[in-house]
Amino acid sequence: MRFPLQYKLGLYAAVVSAIALMLLPTIMPRYIYHRQMTELDKELQDGTDDLFKDLGERAATGIAPRKPLTRDFLQPSLRARLIRITNRDGSELYRSTNWRNFDPRTLPVGHATVVIQDKEGLDRNCRVVTESKGDFNVSIGTRLGTIEGMQEDLKFAFKVALPIVSLLVLVGSFLVARRVLRPIAAMTAAAERISAERPSERLPVPNTRDEIARLSRVLNASFDRLEKAYSAAERFSSAASHQFKTPLTVFRAGLSELRTCDYLHPTERETVESLLQQTRRLTTLCEDLLLLAKTDAGRLELLPEPLDLIPQIHRAIDDMEVLGLDNDITVQHTLPDTLIALADPRRISIILQNLGDNTVKYNRSHGTIHITAREEKDTAIISVTSTGPCILQQDAERIFERFNRGKANENVKGHGLGLNIARELARAHGGDLRLARSEATGTQFDLILPLAKT
Repeated sequence: MRFPLQYKLGLYAAVVSAIALMLLPTIMPRYIYHRQMTELDKELQDGTDDLFKDLGERAATGIAPRKPLTRDFLQPSLRARLIRITNRDGSELYRSTNWRNFDPRTLPVGHATVVIQDKEGLDRNCRVVTESKGDFNVSIGTRLGTIEGMQEDLKFAFKVALPIVSLLVLVGSFLVARRVLRPIAAMTAAAERISAERPSERLPVPNTRDEIARLSRVLNASFDRLEKAYSAAERFSSAASHQFKTPLTVFRAGLSELRTCDYLHPTERETVESLLQQTRRLTTLCEDLLLLAKTDAGRLELLPEPLDLIPQIHRAIDDMEVLGLDNDITVQHTLPDTLIALADPRRISIILQNLGDNTVKYNRSHGTIHITAREEKDTAIISVTSTGPCILQQDAERIFERFNRGKANENVKGHGLGLNIARELARAHGGDLRLARSEATGTQFDLILPLAKT
């Protein structure tokens, strides 16, 4: 389920509560009915015992067992009951007036629920206890109207209350889940603020002793360690780049001077030329690492100004034509007369240089490069399309990773930093560099920059 956690918790709690509420109308009425029938059976049994006791006392006075009984013989608590008394031979000694149209001889011994007609001739469910003791058979019963009425009232009450209670549980579950997850929402907002520009930001720790507070402390400790490691790596990258830059410059100057010496053998001159080329690569690598270190540290200085991108693009096209001479690569373009963006000229030059260099290196022989530029809403978009190899979808984001060059391109010279630097500089301008498409017919990169406001 792609919903916020608070909605999931609220929905789960509501579902569980709804299931419990649906089971309640099934379980509770049955439980209450069982309890009421148990109490009623006990009352009827006590009445039967009292009646046998009175009959025994009557027989002890010498009254004939077959002599009929009157209503006055019964205890006041029994006069409202359904009562039938017979002697051993089946002669009826007493039957209450509310016992109508029912053959008592069909009653089983013990407790039973039977249907007996009332004065109006309506069938009524009754609970009857029948026992034999000594010379007498006694049946005592009562209507189940009160118990059945309570069952109907319970069913109606549940029918009315269940939707209302379910709605209250649903709303209450959402509110409780939102309150419980409020610290997590605060942690999420704080975590989103933690970045390379603000590595010292930390998560709020709730003033509780629950799992959320413990998680906040654990994550803050992890962020402390990450900040220290990040700062150390940043300092090392920046310091190393600075320290390497000066000796490499001296070394390159010395090799350039050595290359002009007349006493060098041609083989030695080729060796010096190769060393000089590698020195240039090292210098470029140090400059790239220094630029990335500044970007990671948030210390990259930009001097944005209204800049016409068209002259910058033409200079990049000239470089691409020179770089593509060996592979006979044709560079085409469709450009407007002007395209004014808010950008730092020096950084835009690096972006276009890296993008152009990457497009030429990974193009095929006798391939083409087509460059277009346009305005779209508040942005300037420069599209560079080449006949280079197709980039798989799963590799679309990896090509922007540092030092990632792909197994298929291991024979191509470079360090795998060009696209990463270009994208970091584009994002520093408030824009982006993205892979727009990659098919058999061509691969297109889009450089997006904000337009200058007029």
